[in-house]
Amino acid sequence: MKMRAPALLIFGLFFQLTVASSAGAAEVGENFKQHCAACHGADRLGGIGPALIPENLARLRKPEAEKVIKEGRPATQMAGFGDKLSGDEIKALVDFAYTPIKPMPAWGEKEIKASRIVHEKQPLPDKPVFKADPMNLFVVVESGDHHVSILDGDKLEPIHRFQSRYALHGGPKFTPDGRHVFFASRDGWITKFDLWNLKVVAEVRAGINTRNAAVSGDGQWVAVANYLPHSLVILDADLNVAKARESLKRVGWEEDQYSAKTLGDAYKTGKTCIVDNAAALAEFDGIECIIEATGHPIVGVRHALLAIDHGKHVVMVNVEADVMCGPLLAARAKAKGVVYSMAYGDQPAFMCELIDWVRSCGFELTAAGKGMNFEPRYRYSTPDTVWGYFGWTEAEVKAGDFNAQMYNSFTDGTKAAIEMAAVANGTGLDCPDAGLAFLPAGIHDLANVFKPAADGGRLARSGLIDIAASQEPDGREVLNNIRYGMFVTFKAPDEYTRACFKQYGLLTDKSGWYASMWRPFHLIGLETSVSVLSAVLRGEATGCSKEFRADAVATAKTDMKAGEMLDGERGFALWANAIPAHKSLALDALPIGLAHKVKLVKPVAKDTPVSFSDVELVDNLDVVEFRKEYTRTMLGKAN
Repeated sequence: MKMRAPALLIFGLFFQLTVASSAGAAEVGENFKQHCAACHGADRLGGIGPALIPENLARLRKPEAEKVIKEGRPATQMAGFGDKLSGDEIKALVDFAYTPIKPMPAWGEKEIKASRIVHEKQPLPDKPVFKADPMNLFVVVESGDHHVSILDGDKLEPIHRFQSRYALHGGPKFTPDGRHVFFASRDGWITKFDLWNLKVVAEVRAGINTRNAAVSGDGQWVAVANYLPHSLVILDADLNVAKARESLKRVGWEEDQYSAKTLGDAYKTGKTCIVDNAAALAEFDGIECIIEATGHPIVGVRHALLAIDHGKHVVMVNVEADVMCGPLLAARAKAKGVVYSMAYGDQPAFMCELIDWVRSCGFELTAAGKGMNFEPRYRYSTPDTVWGYFGWTEAEVKAGDFNAQMYNSFTDGTKAAIEMAAVANGTGLDCPDAGLAFLPAGIHDLANVFKPAADGGRLARSGLIDIAASQEPDGREVLNNIRYGMFVTFKAPDEYTRACFKQYGLLTDKSGWYASMWRPFHLIGLETSVSVLSAVLRGEATGCSKEFRADAVATAKTDMKAGEMLDGERGFALWANAIPAHKSLALDALPIGLAHKVKLVKPVAKDTPVSFSDVELVDNLDVVEFRKEYTRTMLGKAN
């Protein structure tokens, strides 16, 4: 039924249908195409209008439907077609709409992901743009013309009004802080609305016909129950499909392997139980070790503390959390008699292993680092531009399971800063005073490059960490680079050892005094079990943060003004620089892990570290305080 507004979405699915009417199937199809498809979709699954299928029309009797087509629907975009269509033609269209689609098109994870729309890519201000009490608002859903009104709860005066999706159903669902509200429409769309900024943040179509939605008590998850298909969809608070089951399936697990309903069931059967409550894991007696792999620094700190308090070993895959206050977490674990460990398979743990080897052999450790694909121009990469640095087309990106934010963190050097600062904290090495230099070097050049400048190298002094870039600043690829590997350089303490370097085939510099050792690969996730076994069976960490020696600090990618929002690691506003801890304290520098969804109160120039005094911290104050305790107590103190 043709509406006055243009269609937003037309699907390209095909279906067969036989309609017994005087108008004839061909004529019905043509009438639907001409008058209805633009708004309701060529496949009847909905566009700006609702889906026209039996499952969606159950409460509307056919005579009433005929009346709607003939006369339209007041206060909506649904026009009347009584002057264009005969009674028989209208009746045939109704029969058409009430006939099941066979086979019913799939609406699974692929379709859900493809439907997701992000309206606000940049973080929005963390203060309401109006003067009313943000915890006393009325959200009024208007069914007639599909709008939502926001009212001041004290004065009952309108603050804002916006157009909603079709037929919002089940009532608005709020996050605990009152900032965000989620709406579910009958045709499956879930809308996230920022009440403080009065803007739609994101939308996703979770189903074809939806019954209701619910928000978890912590505001982190949205559950959507659908009539069509018969499914329960779990979304995160940014309206991404929750990935636990998808991830297990992707790595070859049969569904039965993760079918345990409770932790107790999992413990008895050896199957996996998927839960959304970290406290349940920490409190369960059958668990000895917890792997923290969220990648979220604030959440990671909380999870680690929770596990340690309940006497669980912690394998910290989340280097973002470790670099922010890992040594204090390690000290807490030691006091509790449990192990806090870096994750074997990740580069920081392997670098610690190589460093231990050098020191155990009695060599003089000169430098340690990892390989990485980096050029200076990458520093200002954003999630919108990152794929261009890889030379990937839009089609190639869509065909894979790629996360632009994650790749952006690797590309702009933030991940390198985080990992290298963590290694410094675990080994007693130092970051260069100005941050990582990303020195181009292949295998045969490691010992020549990563030695003190006084001996012909490119380091200010011995005992530093840095990156062996796999590309020259002009983009040329470095011969025999170690893009995925880790390395150490070291110096022979005497002539005998120098001669051994030569006799046994080590790669040395021209003098023969400096040599290098490397591991060409790391298999994060595939080797993590080594850390678990080491912690539980041996009581040993595979690398562990020990002192506050280095920091990964938030640094502006562009000139920023007061009132702008920081978006932390992986985003548009910041990159992280790895600098010595004493310099970070002198600058009162904000760690990258505390820079997400934080408002600037002062301007910050491009390539300048952000300080605590530059921002307004109103959330996550428990972790902020833990970080302050860390900087007060762990500077230069090895466990």
